[in-house]
Amino acid sequence: MPTALPTATATAAPEPTNVPVPTIAPTATTAPELDPTEVPPPVDNEVNVVVGKYQLLKDTAYSQIVGFITNRGEGTIESVEVVGSVIGLTGKTLSTGDSIYVREIIPPGQRSPFLIVLQPAQFGKYKQIDLQVEADPYDPEGYAATGRASGLSIEGTNDTPPSDEYNPYTITGQVRNKGKTPAQYVSITAIFFDKSGKPLGVQNSYTDLDRVRPGKTSPFSLTFYGDTARQVARYELWVNGSKDD
Repeated sequence: MPTALPTATATAAPEPTNVPVPTIAPTATTAPELDPTEVPPPVDNEVNVVVGKYQLLKDTAYSQIVGFITNRGEGTIESVEVVGSVIGLTGKTLSTGDSIYVREIIPPGQRSPFLIVLQPAQFGKYKQIDLQVEADPYDPEGYAATGRASGLSIEGTNDTPPSDEYNPYTITGQVRNKGKTPAQYVSITAIFFDKSGKPLGVQNSYTDLDRVRPGKTSPFSLTFYGDTARQVARYELWVNGSKDD
């Protein structure tokens, strides 16, 4: 993993030269969300997940690592976990944490955001950040296939940049259920980037309706606060939900 300068408060890892970043349309991209019943089974049991760009953000109240991972293998993966450690100048582990907001399944060639909240939140100078990724091959009989709602899509998005440092970056839109069963716990996840492609943050929200019935929609609103909200140049969105049988 890249080595951070001891005096830095934020370090962005360079994108691996052998892993090109997909071209993304300006401002907003909604990632295609596959129907679990249409996801092909893994070609083999080999899991190949690559850590893309990430950034360590330090604050007096919190510290976190934001970034994305890419499935470079030939099969779909699930149960993905990213853990991070901040290593001090003397080799001691100063802070650790594990990921949230990772997609339940990641098809080949697609990516997922992650956010690691570090504990303790405050630590001194460091020399490196270690990231480890674990994942399992997609199980067509597992929960990701049998319990996950299919046919959810995001449409009609609109983003409002902050007018000053006191207001958030806001995204509003609709989630449509094109599936055959009601969906519940429908969440929307966004990863935000600056104009250079550096991740700024990951946020999560839920639809206004607790249940989205087949053929229906529910509005949602997602906000991104902080000093970096005014640096947002584009973002990516994902939607996920559970079947409500």
